[in-house]
Order: sequence, then structure tokens, then C-alpha cells
Amino acid sequence: MTHITLNHENQTIVITKAFAKLCSIPSNKQYDELKEIRLENPGYTVVVRQTSKKSSSTNKITHKTIENYISKHDPTGEIMKAYLQYKNEAVGENLHKTTFFQIKKWFFETYPELKNVA
Repeated sequence: MTHITLNHENQTIVITKAFAKLCSIPSNKQYDELKEIRLENPGYTVVVRQTSKKSSSTNKITHKTIENYISKHDPTGEIMKAYLQYKNEAVGENLHKTTFFQIKKWFFETYPELKNVA
């Protein structure tokens, strides 16, 4: 029963979002389970647990931030040239755009010291 937690201090019955969705259908066993817990704990209110969204600082990276970083840390201009070539890689006569995920992976391989910082 990890989907239900009793908080006696605040007098709340904390349920997960998925369990709350299942409880909204009276024919489900989860509905009966919650009803039974509410009967056992009169005066308690039901609260849906809020989950915090995990955020990665690498998600904030854009083409512009990559280009700014390379321009400040590439005195010869070779890495910027490689970046632009990789960004708009030509395949035959068709222009093939590299996905941003691939570019980000290449960027962190080129500057591995940023992977721990970002």
C-alpha cells in the first residue's frame, strides 16, 4: 500500500495521483480501499501527493548558449567550425539537420568538464 500514506500529525490521507484516478471509478477495488480507510479514520481529509519535477541544468542549454561558450573557449575557431559543420551536416545532396540531442551530446563530449557542472 505505497499508494496510501496516513499523516496523523496533519490528519490527512495522502494518496498518489495514479491511485486518485483509480479511486474515481466506484466499481474499482481502489475505491473500496479508500472508502474503508476513510471509515477507519474519520475526520481525516484526502490529499493527492504532489511530486516535485526533477530539473536538470543541462535542459537549459540552447544553441545560443553552446555557441556563446564555444566562442569564448575556442581561440582557434576550430571547435566552432566543427560545431557548425555538425549542426548542418550535409548528407549527399540533401541537407540533414542533426538533432539537438546529438549536438548536446557532442558538446559535452567536447567539453567533458561541463558535464559535472551542468
